[in-house]
Amino acid sequence: MSRIRIFDRLRKRRSIKKAYDASAWLALENDFRTIVNTTVAVQWGTENGGSKTWIVWGDGRRRFEVLAERAGNMLLGTPRVRDFITQDVLAETNAVWRWLCLLATDETTEEMKITKPEPDDEGGKVSTVGGTLKELPANSANMCAEIAAKIS
Repeated sequence: MSRIRIFDRLRKRRSIKKAYDASAWLALENDFRTIVNTTVAVQWGTENGGSKTWIVWGDGRRRFEVLAERAGNMLLGTPRVRDFITQDVLAETNAVWRWLCLLATDETTEEMKITKPEPDDEGGKVSTVGGTLKELPANSANMCAEIAAKIS
């Protein structure tokens, strides 16, 4: 068995996390730029201030989700990221949603918010808030570059 395989097995057993540096974020930026000309759209919604639910679609969805999952996981393994990314974003357990939550905090990414109060089964009001994110591949690439600059 090669040394790399042994290390990977030990890392998984001991939950040793890889630390990501600026060059890793710049490489991911380039990966996001390869899908800039595809269609990727995201809509989010939340009820009564709960956690956001995300729907991703478009012809570039699969590739975007792979890259977004990598980015969301890299957030947890990047030194000093807690200095500029909120704990709410980092606490998201789904890696893709973690990345989308970060993008939603960037004012250039969030396109609209819709607030719609509706009655619930008990006669109370359910407040639904939602929106969409625009230009996801390009904004993801830009966010990767920003993170790289902040940690270098």
